[in-house]
Amino acid sequence: MKEGIVNKSKNAVSKKKEASTAIMYLATFPAYRQACLEILFSEHGAIELFCSEAQLERTVRTGISPEMYTHVAMVRFFGKAYIQLGHWTAALKTKNLILDLNPRAIHVWLFLLVRKLASNRTLLWGHLHPRKGSKASTAKIRRFQMSLSDGLILYTPEQAKEAKESLRNARVWVASNALYSFARLSEPAINSERNQVLYVGRFAHDKKVENLVRAFSLSGLADQGISLNLVGSGPYLERLKDLAVELGVSGHVLFPGWVQDFDLLKIHYSRAFTSVSPGFAGLGLTQSLGFGVPQIVSRGELHAPEIELADTGGVYWAESSDPSNISLALRELWKNPIQSANTDWIEEVKNRYSADMMARGLHDAVVASPQ
Repeated sequence: MKEGIVNKSKNAVSKKKEASTAIMYLATFPAYRQACLEILFSEHGAIELFCSEAQLERTVRTGISPEMYTHVAMVRFFGKAYIQLGHWTAALKTKNLILDLNPRAIHVWLFLLVRKLASNRTLLWGHLHPRKGSKASTAKIRRFQMSLSDGLILYTPEQAKEAKESLRNARVWVASNALYSFARLSEPAINSERNQVLYVGRFAHDKKVENLVRAFSLSGLADQGISLNLVGSGPYLERLKDLAVELGVSGHVLFPGWVQDFDLLKIHYSRAFTSVSPGFAGLGLTQSLGFGVPQIVSRGELHAPEIELADTGGVYWAESSDPSNISLALRELWKNPIQSANTDWIEEVKNRYSADMMARGLHDAVVASPQ
């Protein structure tokens, strides 16, 4: 399996080097976008990628195959802003340049201004609004940055529609933030006994995984032989382990570590009757529904655009930052747990959040093709 992925990556890279039509100069390219990049390189034309080792937030890291990108340095300023250094000449001269939509990136402002004077086409890729929403203090700065670009690459049709309505003459493309290819999502799920509550992701402050451990303890499900499976890693790992011991449920809380392999993740999801997003929901929701597993999501959080998948019926809501309410949701779902993967949810994710669609959106943006 790994050998096939490596060979596929090398073939994609060799094609990329044949004739570059654009450059993506981004802070990071996380591992979950590997599938998108392989499809983009192999099927939709050649694009060169430059990125750094980690984001301004260092827990967000580049994880794709090293041969698929060129490393550039990043200098951070007190955790508030950053500038990437290296290969500026290539970025300034390329016909099409894709940059992060991020006012904190100093070089993005410089590239936008210089390339506008040279009449070179520059696109911004990211979220339409700041993390704190359209009313945030930085929203106007973000809007001004977008006005300097020649087009936007956003994550959902709803964001694209809003951008077209609010930004005069804006050219907008959609590249849904996807994890897996259409073909991968079409593979049959593995059936097994579903007796686990699952979390997959980073163990960081904004993920609020501690609330899930407390909720699991309050639910009493451990006494019924149910386990809490925390798949991931991060700065809060030891704190979570200590909390499980403190609450007396350590024997029922699993820490298998960080898992990226599709087949291994599918096994974890095949054992779960629900997943949980105790903090903000995002790609974890597309992953869970893509494996046909419902997800308990906290209300009142600043969710990523992928929360639109709540319209599938696969989301069960709990009150934000309230372990007791999350525990009620856990008990409710355990009363009538799923016996097999929900194929309707899988189809929705395939049709709306496949890596193929994401690659197509990026390609359309590069060639200025209407979607």
